[in-house]
Amino acid sequence: MICYYHCRFGAQARNCTSPCLLKNAQQQENERTLSQAERGVQEYSHRLCVTNKKTGLSSLVDTGANISVLPRIKGFTATSLPSKLYAANKAVISTYGEKALELDFNLQRQYKCKFTVANVSKPIPGADFLKHHQLVVVLKSKKLMDNVSNLKTNEYLKTLNMSVTRSIDSQNIITAS
Repeated sequence: MICYYHCRFGAQARNCTSPCLLKNAQQQENERTLSQAERGVQEYSHRLCVTNKKTGLSSLVDTGANISVLPRIKGFTATSLPSKLYAANKAVISTYGEKALELDFNLQRQYKCKFTVANVSKPIPGADFLKHHQLVVVLKSKKLMDNVSNLKTNEYLKTLNMSVTRSIDSQNIITAS
């Protein structure tokens, strides 16, 4: 969950209320828990993270995610969706509706996206967003490229362990792996 202050002011937020994913996000990304190490299931992969110029929030761009998901914002209420989200371990991921956002990656145009609000740790623009806006992830040059304007972001790759969302069948069942 992201607190009101980080939702409204992004990285420039001067206040933060618990629970907030951004409060200890950097610390959490740098730590590998003992239980994960013991199980040996931590897998690292190179993922492109881009920053929304409007909010200052970092988003994980995931070409393997069929849908775009957004962390739950404190106080966000909406009707539940017919879709179900599942983690790789078959645990249900709570969903809280949809939210339309406008993203700005400094590519001379704004990108509208309808996110599914769910219990995830980072905003994830998925393949639906990339396809609709003709955006391409170029991992070798660590950039997000706009095929319409031929502009590229100056972003960075992160090595992290994070769930992705994937559709597993046509009956509105969606999974995170």
